[in-house]
Amino acid sequence: MIALTLTLLFLFIVAVPLKAQDAPAVPEAPRTLRFAKPRVPVALFTPESTALLQPECDRIATRLARYAAHHCTAGVLRREPEAVARGRLLLTISLHLQPLNASATHCTLRWLDGKAPALAPEEEDLRLFSDFLCSVANREPAPNRPSQELLARVLRRLAADLSPENEAAVLASELQDQDGKAPPFRELLEGSLKQAGGK
Repeated sequence: MIALTLTLLFLFIVAVPLKAQDAPAVPEAPRTLRFAKPRVPVALFTPESTALLQPECDRIATRLARYAAHHCTAGVLRREPEAVARGRLLLTISLHLQPLNASATHCTLRWLDGKAPALAPEEEDLRLFSDFLCSVANREPAPNRPSQELLARVLRRLAADLSPENEAAVLASELQDQDGKAPPFRELLEGSLKQAGGK
């Protein structure tokens, strides 16, 4: 990184300066971003493709949707890119766990209408929920459950992000990233994951 920086600096010094009209335009990051409906062509994290039981899918899906509603709504309604991306990711994961989850569906429809969701307050402590996500991520892969490894990667990151004081979760997330197994959130948002378990 340092060598690249020095190389670029050298080229800048010796090169003939570009005219203002010849300088390439640098695209600006969007200042606002409108919420778009999550893309879930095929639900990847159902009990049929993971080691989760149906009640566990319901629990995680509902908790993520309610977290999004209570922590992202203000930014989503102001069209703040970071809040919109985070909220949409949480709802996308929720719908991959339970495609007809009531909380995720309600939150999605309200945000599309530019309104705040009316969901019950979160009851479960975030640290306890984070520990639960880690325990699910560390389960032994079940036979004929192709999405379990992908789900584990996603849950480790969520556990760390939702409860940064959970040192075990943060460490597990960092280690999997170092191993080249960061969760494919971009592909999840795009709805382009064709098969479970891929990078």
